[in-house]
Amino acid sequence: MNTLRQISAVCAVGLSGLSQRRSTALVIVVGSACVVGVLLSMLCVTVGLTRAYQTGGSPSRAVVYAKQAGGEWGTGLKRESVGAILNAPGIARSADGRPAADAEMLMSLLPPEGFVDGTLGLRTFGPAGTAVHPQFAIVAGRMFHTGAQEVVVGAKVARKFRFAVGGKVGMPQGEWPIVGVFTSGGDRLEGEFVADADTVMSAAKVNGFGSVIAQLVDPSAFPEFEAWLISDPTLTVGVERQTDFNTRQAGHAVERFIRISYGIGVIMGLGAVFGASQ
Repeated sequence: MNTLRQISAVCAVGLSGLSQRRSTALVIVVGSACVVGVLLSMLCVTVGLTRAYQTGGSPSRAVVYAKQAGGEWGTGLKRESVGAILNAPGIARSADGRPAADAEMLMSLLPPEGFVDGTLGLRTFGPAGTAVHPQFAIVAGRMFHTGAQEVVVGAKVARKFRFAVGGKVGMPQGEWPIVGVFTSGGDRLEGEFVADADTVMSAAKVNGFGSVIAQLVDPSAFPEFEAWLISDPTLTVGVERQTDFNTRQAGHAVERFIRISYGIGVIMGLGAVFGASQ
């Protein structure tokens, strides 16, 4: 009881003098609220980023990439390497006997004015692109034509940057028209543009892919698929289940945002403390 009385007395004394410290108290409250608000908003970005990476992944799909790249960016997988990967056991086959696997490339596009480089990304699709992205669906306009300098844009990018069917985006060799808008179940693909692989590679003058996404016959086929690729002396690749790959990539991105979030929080917190001390 004595402890409670002491706490009550201290609180009463503090509240009684609040009117004389109105400005200081307001600075403390507003400063603390700003710190908490900024920190929460940044952490919400990390949650959304994690969800986007982890949505749409499947343990029955595998991602193969150049080992030195560690991910899908770059052009480390040459065409001959892709041909060897498509012969690996465990890959599902379509009705006509073709492997359900697609060689893809990721590249950055020029961002809209006021945004940093890397804001916009382009992914290329080959003949099996929609097969290994089963949630991909055109919701406005149409799909790009093979061999044509056309792109389709993810719904998230279209909403954020106000892209629409009939608009244009800066690409290698000039601006290309946007002919469609697509959704993909809310995964990170919705944050990218998509175009025909051979057309983009010809325009960008590159001759390699960043990854091969393969649909396996079932999740249990992954160990054999992985062992076959690793044992091939002509290949220097990394291979992961798509779920594991997405989790790892999300971890790298989230770690960066968390560091930024807490860095900003510390700076604003110090600012609030110094402001209150004046």
